Amino acid sequence: MNKKLIKFVQTNVSRETGVPLNVDGDAGKKTRAALLRIPQLPNHWETERLVIGYVQYLCTKHNINAGPLDGRWGPQTEQGYEELLGETPSLWRAD
Repeated sequence: MNKKLIKFVQTNVSRETGVPLNVDGDAGKKTRAALLRIPQLPNHWETERLVIGYVQYLCTKHNINAGPLDGRWGPQTEQGYEELLGETPSLWRAD
């Protein structure tokens, strides 16, 4: 996993869960704990799968097809992630 992906996940999961995270690109214990607050993510997954699964979950939430929520990085997840990056500023705008 690259730091850019982890920072993206940290920023978004912190906003969604209200868990303050240091957006440092390190998927440590606090990032894992925040990800485990997302009910759609299985708690038995390793942290890497949780990070990828969260990207897939966000895609589904924003009507982007990233394939199944399986925590595995593949072409559909990559395309969905790229679409999310293009939409990120509008995803979290204040209504």
